[in-house]
Amino acid sequence: MKVRKDIVASITTIFAIIAAFCMPAEIQAENPHTPSTVQASTFTDIDEHWAKSYIQFLAERGIVKGKYIPFRPNAPISRGEAIALLNRVTQYSYGVVAPPAEAAKVDKRYPLVQEIKQAVGTMNAMLYADQKAYTRFNPGDNALYLLHLSAVKKPMKMGAILESDWWLSAEHLQAPLNREEASMLLFHTILPNIRHDLHIEPAKIQEGLNGYYQATLSNAYQDTKSLYATGIKGYQLLEDSTGFFQPTKTMTRAQFAVILQRLVIANEQQKEKQWNGSVQQQTRISNLMLTAATHAYLRKNEQLMTAYFGKEALQTIEKLRPLPLHDVLGSYQVMDSNESTMKAKGAYFSTMTGNYEVEYEMVKSDQSSNPYGWIITKITHIQK
Repeated sequence: MKVRKDIVASITTIFAIIAAFCMPAEIQAENPHTPSTVQASTFTDIDEHWAKSYIQFLAERGIVKGKYIPFRPNAPISRGEAIALLNRVTQYSYGVVAPPAEAAKVDKRYPLVQEIKQAVGTMNAMLYADQKAYTRFNPGDNALYLLHLSAVKKPMKMGAILESDWWLSAEHLQAPLNREEASMLLFHTILPNIRHDLHIEPAKIQEGLNGYYQATLSNAYQDTKSLYATGIKGYQLLEDSTGFFQPTKTMTRAQFAVILQRLVIANEQQKEKQWNGSVQQQTRISNLMLTAATHAYLRKNEQLMTAYFGKEALQTIEKLRPLPLHDVLGSYQVMDSNESTMKAKGAYFSTMTGNYEVEYEMVKSDQSSNPYGWIITKITHIQK
């Protein structure tokens, strides 16, 4: 009888831990900036904890959720939970930019499997959008593969071609995350910025990152075998000034909450800098917003569409369907802008319509419920 009670208690604990992180996929696809989803969570065990403010910061933004349940801040965070939470931060900051990667090699039995698939799709799409090109280099798939290697006690190294007979099991996803694995996940989460800062051309992305994947570059730390911690050094997310990274040390939920808060703040600061920056910076951030807006259009997600498009633009969209809008492969550029308005133009090709152009007018809005603070007010579709 005692054994049975212990088993029941263990199962209850597992589900309580998952509850603080688990959120249905359809909720994740909605706009996290709407009042209905941004509500402070109530955790029962953080009032006296040093990480209370970090956890509350995430709860207020819907990144972690829970009511009258323990957060367990001192418990290890699992690999799967870390992936899901990083994706929630990206979606909070940049919206839903892609559908889940259904072909991702992840165990279907894992409770957060849909969020893992969504994370893979998001990582891939964020890079495609930023470099304005689709490539065979897929950071989301790479991140899962490297996590698999770490789980089976192999070095997190890879070449241009991945092994074909691997998958990330539920057991491995439920295992604690260590600092080296965390640095690898962060590396792939912010890879668009790393690529941009290293001036790597899309056609040379694999070649440009081989030094990290093969661990042939100079290492900033004396105790790490991989270079992902070196790759994210300077982004002030997870680093150490002592020269020692402690790669095998397990991360707690509280420690990971600190990283997530830093990532949210870094994303918000970068967006503000880009909107107020050069034409190139404005083109980069508005291109990403149009990617998210177009995804909502393609998915016919009315809630997200009203967050991105003004009334006139929505009326135009309804007349245009099923004609295509923005595509990351297009030639897109901001043409004119000031602190509150922006005009941009994209030239694209579609197998449905051939060559076409779209002119966009956008305005800054304090009432915007999308992550960018701007709304697309007018769309002009020009068939060539």
